[in-house]
Amino acid sequence: MKINTNPFINSVAPGKTDGGVSSVGRVSTSGLDQKSFQDQYTQTKNNLGQITPSKDHNKSASKQLQLLTQKDPTFPPLDQLVLLKDHKPQNAILLTGRIVQHLNSKVWDTFTSSEKLQITAEHLESMCHYLNMDAAELHKTNELKSLYLSESQLESYRQALTSDNGFTHKWLFEKDEIHPHLLIQPQNPVFNAIADSIGDDTRWIWDEIGDAHKEHFELFEFDQFYGKQGYIQRSGSMDLTVESIILFGHKKNGIYQLKHAGKINEHGFYQSKQHTGGTLLWPAPIADACEEFGEPLLQYVRKEEPVESTDTNGNDTAG
Repeated sequence: MKINTNPFINSVAPGKTDGGVSSVGRVSTSGLDQKSFQDQYTQTKNNLGQITPSKDHNKSASKQLQLLTQKDPTFPPLDQLVLLKDHKPQNAILLTGRIVQHLNSKVWDTFTSSEKLQITAEHLESMCHYLNMDAAELHKTNELKSLYLSESQLESYRQALTSDNGFTHKWLFEKDEIHPHLLIQPQNPVFNAIADSIGDDTRWIWDEIGDAHKEHFELFEFDQFYGKQGYIQRSGSMDLTVESIILFGHKKNGIYQLKHAGKINEHGFYQSKQHTGGTLLWPAPIADACEEFGEPLLQYVRKEEPVESTDTNGNDTAG
């Protein structure tokens, strides 16, 4: 079932305004940092209500994504978005965040909070149409919107891009990693991907796993390391719906060569630190796969806590 309504923009009466943005003629943001884009935003700021956005959401979204591809060589070609069709809500959030992240600062900073959120909502709507979402996917996207596309989050993404100064994107380009992603923290040489996978941003973890001179480690070494952190390897196929750690590497002749990790959060996004570079949010672990890191091979989940029960005498026991 295709969705023709827009749940991402708060409804207001025709002709009325919501924070200064007309409900009749909303802001069109089909460009990114080109002069026409800045002129359009300036015009909109000075005379809201006279610019009507494109009704062809697919065309609008395609143009926005193509402009990003031209601006940033690490942005994925449009056909690669189809490869991650099982993660449409995550893709829509990441792509919208990425577009807003690259908007011209001189123009963006002139808008009110309400205007910024409406601009973001319109980009999100275009992404949802572009990705051809059904009702369930649209509902999930709307849930994620308040968590990942709030004004504070948007400003955080933009600051991360500025502070990173192109370092992480250069790293991604050099290792030919161009799947959909969003930079959420700038470069930081203090901690690495292994540390980030256990929520530690204070140290570089390597020699705690094994010989510090190794370029990669074996399976038993990571089993021991993550075991000490309260994790256990999940058997069988991966379940990408649960909070967990994903371990990357290569497997040759039954031997694991492991060196990179990320984590799946409670909302289904995959997060990973890029060596000394920044921290990225991805729609799924497979998007982080590359020759340097290898493939997502193993999953670690939290060890089950002992279950408390009551014996016949009414005393608590650990089961």
